[in-house]
Amino acid sequence: MKNDVNIIEIWQVAWRKKWFIIAFTSIFAVLSVVIALSLPNIYRAHVTVGQSEESKSGGLSGLASQLGGLGSIAGLGGLSAQQTDKGAIALEILSSRAFLSEFITKYDILPEVMAAEEWSPISRKLSYDTDIYNPETGEWTRDVEPPKKPQPSMWEAVDEFRNNILVIEQDKETGFATIVVFHPSPEIASVWATRLLADLNKVMRLRDVTEAERSIAYLEERMQETRLTSMQDVFAELIEQQMQTMMLANVRDEYIFETLDPAVEPEKKAKPNRPLICVVITLLGGIIATLIVLFRHFYRESSN
Repeated sequence: MKNDVNIIEIWQVAWRKKWFIIAFTSIFAVLSVVIALSLPNIYRAHVTVGQSEESKSGGLSGLASQLGGLGSIAGLGGLSAQQTDKGAIALEILSSRAFLSEFITKYDILPEVMAAEEWSPISRKLSYDTDIYNPETGEWTRDVEPPKKPQPSMWEAVDEFRNNILVIEQDKETGFATIVVFHPSPEIASVWATRLLADLNKVMRLRDVTEAERSIAYLEERMQETRLTSMQDVFAELIEQQMQTMMLANVRDEYIFETLDPAVEPEKKAKPNRPLICVVITLLGGIIATLIVLFRHFYRESSN
């Protein structure tokens, strides 16, 4: 019964101060609209990929496992335990600091990463936060405390890219992966998604070519050391397959990942959800106003 009285009392106090609560909540409602409208549109572009046949092989270690006992006799048995899915390796490289640093430097996109503000669908131009970067002079204008400098470091740029721009979604059951790019510019988002995939395939292709060249050199050395015809045949087969790996790597552009759904320029924003922002902030204002009224009421009662 006491709880019922308390609930009634709370309701009566809130009702007596309803105009304060309404006014306070209205202020938060107006503030929510201002905040929601001030947030720039963020667009989402993505490219969906599947692993190519090359990504499912393990280079020299894969060949050693295929040869089984002969591979062990040839001195390659220890390599089979090191065999790893190239697709998984590629996705780790995609989000690595080295790869993203090279990507940002290669395409000279530091301003677009660190200072992009808003995209105009009419002029199709990207505006920049002038408190950070002046696009007319190309100067960095942000005010930071040492040891930071006005121009963001590559460490900061990679962190921004990882946290707010790049998202990697992987379906481990199917092996499909989606490279997602968020950016105020829909054009930039789609271009970066495409370039990330292309550069990733290039990096993986170069890695495999380098591995194949080293493998061939190693196998040729071992073949010269043995006089057994059977072992020479084993090494010859391994060398031949490494040559095939090099040939495929140099021929195929989509070496590790094949495009299933290419990136296109999005027409609809992905975020922010302005109606939700307005509702949440307005409700927060109502809750805060009610708590203020109740706190003041019960504080006065406890003081008397």
